[in-house]
Amino acid sequence: MRRRLPLLALVLGALFSWAALRADRPLAPSPGGPPARVVLFAPNLTETACALGYAGRIVGITDYCRWPPEILDRPRVGGAIDPHLERLLGLSPDLLVLQGESPRLREFARAQGMRVASVKMDEGVESILDGIVRIDSLLGGVASSRGRALADSLRGRLDALSRTRDRPPRCLLVLGRRPDRLAEVFTCGRGTFLHELLERAGARNWAGERAEGYASPSLEALVADPPDVVIEVAAAVEGSLGQRQALWRGAGLETVVVRQLDGDQVMIPGPRIDRTLAQLVRLLDELESGGRGREGR
Repeated sequence: MRRRLPLLALVLGALFSWAALRADRPLAPSPGGPPARVVLFAPNLTETACALGYAGRIVGITDYCRWPPEILDRPRVGGAIDPHLERLLGLSPDLLVLQGESPRLREFARAQGMRVASVKMDEGVESILDGIVRIDSLLGGVASSRGRALADSLRGRLDALSRTRDRPPRCLLVLGRRPDRLAEVFTCGRGTFLHELLERAGARNWAGERAEGYASPSLEALVADPPDVVIEVAAAVEGSLGQRQALWRGAGLETVVVRQLDGDQVMIPGPRIDRTLAQLVRLLDELESGGRGREGR
């Protein structure tokens, strides 16, 4: 599999600060008590803070935040790679929370006397659950139990939704591609939360057999060893389901069943991953009960 990243990979890099921006740092409690004015530099971090009940403390959001609706009128501050520092300065936050690492924001925070912390919840499901607890300890203090309660509740929902299948289909989850042809296909391999969600839904991840992290398989690889099912993220790939099916058939993949996955949460490693798992389970249940004919339903 080729590891070159298409445009969507760059967007995801801005969202989650993968690769060069990542580093683990201890999350110490604030010496002055819980912060009152917070900016979290990734959509999943912001969603998590809101799910924990801290929306009122968020004074700015990234350019990539789309959820929840009640905070979308907050000032936009760019992203971890390209922050709007003057706007950020005007918001006077007392805590910046990074998805991984950003030397530029670290230096800015140091110069302005702002506290900065790093949370890493963009890998597997456990990293998301741990991140929920850590964000709660940052915003609510180490004595808060909100994070543990939310993490336990999410884990319970994921466990309840999980399936085992006698004949698990080999699935390719398409997070992006060229709109007019099967080029620059972007997918998820081992070590990603979406890989785990596919396995929890009772599928085998076609890309997970070949790569770790996020990758771009060639058309030749797909034709040589086709997956049973292709599931395309609707928000990232243009066209109707019928157009998508025709595109895959036209590329010589007549036996592949094509479905789509809806929802703006699909690529966000946050507290709504149970919605994505529920959709995956439903799609695979329908295929299992109705056969694997190539026509869409």
